[in-house]
Amino acid sequence: VVHGEDRALHRDEAIVGPLDHWAEVLTHFALDVGFATFLLIAPPDPETLRTFIEEVAPQVRERVAAARGQVTSGATLRQR
Repeated sequence: VVHGEDRALHRDEAIVGPLDHWAEVLTHFALDVGFATFLLIAPPDPETLRTFIEEVAPQVRERVAAARGQVTSGATLRQR
């Protein structure tokens, strides 16, 4: 971890910013901290949920699989 990186990587606080940043932080949690499950805790906003499901989660799955040397087929982890 590099000094000066976003505080969300190091503290218990919300992840805010561009979607790529969300994916970066969640990928860090999966690879470096060992998280296997993430909970989206947000106001009931369909657009936020859609964004997480369709854009952020797939990026995280692809990044984690690439880092672990796995091939992704676009299927979710539950569909394996």
